[in-house]
Amino acid sequence: MGRSAIARFGLATLVAPALLLPPVAAAQPPEGQLTFRSGVDVIEIDVNVIDRDGRPITDLAASDFRVRIDGEDRRVMQAQYVSLRSVAQPAGAAVPRSRNVLYTSNAAQQRGRLIVLAVDEENILTGEGRHLMRAAAEFVDALSPADQVALIAIPQPGIYIDFTTDHDRVRRETALMAGLGEPARRALNIGLHEAFRIAVYGDRDLEDEVIDRVCDESPACAFQVRNESMQIVQEAKFHSTNARRGIESILRALRDVEGPKHVVWVSGGLVIDQNAALLREIEDLAAASRTTLFVMMVDEPLTDVSQPLPAPSPRQDRYMRERGLSAAAAVARGELFRVTANPRRIFERLEAQISGYYLLGVEVGPEDRDEDRRRIRVSVERDRARVRARREVRFIEEPEEERSVDERLLAMLRSPVATTELPLRVATYAFPDPDDGLVRVSVAAEVGSDANYVEDVTLGFALRDPDGRVVLTGRRRVSATLAERPGSIGYEYTLPITVPRGRYSLRVAAIDGFGRRGSVDHLLLAGQASDTPLAFGPLQVADQRPSLDNLLEVVEPEVSSGRVIASLEVYAESSWAFERTSVHVDVAGDESGPARAYATAALLGTDDTPWRSAAADLSVGHLPPGQYVARVRVMRDADEVARMHRPFRITVARQAP
Repeated sequence: MGRSAIARFGLATLVAPALLLPPVAAAQPPEGQLTFRSGVDVIEIDVNVIDRDGRPITDLAASDFRVRIDGEDRRVMQAQYVSLRSVAQPAGAAVPRSRNVLYTSNAAQQRGRLIVLAVDEENILTGEGRHLMRAAAEFVDALSPADQVALIAIPQPGIYIDFTTDHDRVRRETALMAGLGEPARRALNIGLHEAFRIAVYGDRDLEDEVIDRVCDESPACAFQVRNESMQIVQEAKFHSTNARRGIESILRALRDVEGPKHVVWVSGGLVIDQNAALLREIEDLAAASRTTLFVMMVDEPLTDVSQPLPAPSPRQDRYMRERGLSAAAAVARGELFRVTANPRRIFERLEAQISGYYLLGVEVGPEDRDEDRRRIRVSVERDRARVRARREVRFIEEPEEERSVDERLLAMLRSPVATTELPLRVATYAFPDPDDGLVRVSVAAEVGSDANYVEDVTLGFALRDPDGRVVLTGRRRVSATLAERPGSIGYEYTLPITVPRGRYSLRVAAIDGFGRRGSVDHLLLAGQASDTPLAFGPLQVADQRPSLDNLLEVVEPEVSSGRVIASLEVYAESSWAFERTSVHVDVAGDESGPARAYATAALLGTDDTPWRSAAADLSVGHLPPGQYVARVRVMRDADEVARMHRPFRITVARQAP
């Protein structure tokens, strides 16, 4: 992969084959994954249970559920309610120290909900969706910071925002959408319901009624009624096909992404007439992707004052537009919401319904796996409880090992969620290049652990700009650097990249020789602009070594000798900028804590080079083992022009001789 690789990841399958691909389940059972005793053949089924007001019921036990597969009862061995809401931090809780902002671990990344807003602009009359979209924008604004939202206009091209936690950006774009559809201008006043009865079902009695109502004495009028009815039918089918294929593309893109997803489809209607088989693909894709489809119907007014004559069959027309949306929501385990005067209440109900689900462990027999899919019915023994479950359960899945390393690597890079099977930590070191204005970045990755180390690892990365566009991708098969540590052995990998100055989101993915996978997202600040004539390389921290040339870019340096070396490079266009500049280094328990060790670093270099190196050797033998930060302040006279820090760990502290 390179600069010309895929320009968009994720839901870009509206215009390309499936791009959102699956991360794997964690090696240790993650939240929401059931465990069972050995020797029991089970299948996991996720269901939603709500009361008559649409609120989730969260206190059910396995004994409350009844599951039938092809009409036969199956024992529910376990029922676990999985909350999808992020855990709120208690009031007054201590704010976590931020030493780890310079490195990121996939073990610490919180997963929120995955929500897609799909706006069927073509089937919403211009301006009719304004109040609904404002409420949708408020809904996005109120989501948890960990929730990821995508915004897609149907059909494409149109507004497209891939999964992001930048809710403010999604909110702004959502509030601007209000529909692009135009009312059909017809020579004859024929309703949608009438057109289908005449052109599709050959209802001659109704055709005669319409002819009597709209025709004059012209003998060609009867032909015109049939012709215009056919045009109405063709247009309705065209718009509905566009909408249906757009939703199918989204579901297909979500198909292999781990965990539950929610699509909120905003539309003015879906005409499928009596052909419910058209929704079979939506049902299959929603089940395969574990996606629930909620539909917000923007209703057209029964009376259109812009038309010279009132619509002849407004209620039947509305029913036809609504019927397809209602059926689509039903097959995808969702609900149709008819937008009224207060859409905010609808979104409040929606937020409650996507707040969690039940994961059932259902016992199955060997004969159940003889077929690809079987019919399933889930019910709950509680008054006024409604269960939303898939209508079928599938037993045959594509073997993961059949996918190539590149396919699995690309899957993790495109997925909106991190993969945690293989432990992965990432740090970055950015070195500005004064000659060409680019920034050389060394990506340090710590993959696996002593227990599951394998030397060769395939690493991949995808770099996104602040607007979510992928600007650089790459892959490399690398070998580990051995790092001896007290009581353990560490294995680290480095991956060099070169980027323009800026702020990026870096996704790093890794696959080891056993096929175990991990991915992590990391904030990359590449050569941020400075208002001084100086520029700075990254702060590097290492255990005491014979030569500064042995300083390595590692995720979290470890110190065991009792002395720590802190070093950085300072760049300038001319040597005069280094005058009156000093570098002060200390060691503290965190970024804002008191200094526990201190030194001043001399700027070393010659007048014919545009850079200086600053290094300090600090004694830390008096400090107990634990996590610390090395801090640097760069001063010009009495003014502080730069401050930076780097976390490190003291593993075995002994007094230096």
